Amino acid sequence: MPTLPDEIIEEARQRNFMAGHLRWNDGDFLMAVVDEFLPYFEDESIAPTRRSQAARRAIIRQIADQSGGQESTLAESERMARLITPEARKKWDVLNFHQMRACASAKDDWERWAAWAVGYAHEHSGKLAPVRVIRREIKRGGNGGFVTWAQWLDKMTDLAYRIIEDGSAPDAVLAMAREWTENAEKIKA
Repeated sequence: MPTLPDEIIEEARQRNFMAGHLRWNDGDFLMAVVDEFLPYFEDESIAPTRRSQAARRAIIRQIADQSGGQESTLAESERMARLITPEARKKWDVLNFHQMRACASAKDDWERWAAWAVGYAHEHSGKLAPVRVIRREIKRGGNGGFVTWAQWLDKMTDLAYRIIEDGSAPDAVLAMAREWTENAEKIKA
């Protein structure tokens, strides 16, 4: 498959960052509007546990309907601004809005995944973690957890012990499995 020129990728990257800044600005604005008008939109006939959520939706819907915006996009911008503070955005400013949104899918664990995404760039010659990769890793990690090198070491060591216990592998494979288990025990100690 052909590769796009670096200039195209750089232009797209800059545009993503510029668009992301606008989304953060939109989110901050919407959050302020929601906070100011929420008490006036709360409906006493709605259960107290859902009252604020319904009022928030009504405010965002009215803004979307009367400004020509997309309700789901505006709601997402407001939700992101609420979850990720301006201070946190500065801390993770190497990530664009879309990458931060992918990290935010891990809810309260979002900052851990932002750190992972930044680490990805350090390990891949400065290339930012694609959104699909961030989402995949979050999904694979389950409950926001990482599969660490120590967990992989444990899995491989378990496999080596199974090979040794089975005993039917060729001698060279058995020797490698024995060596693996010995080295793994040294690493863990």
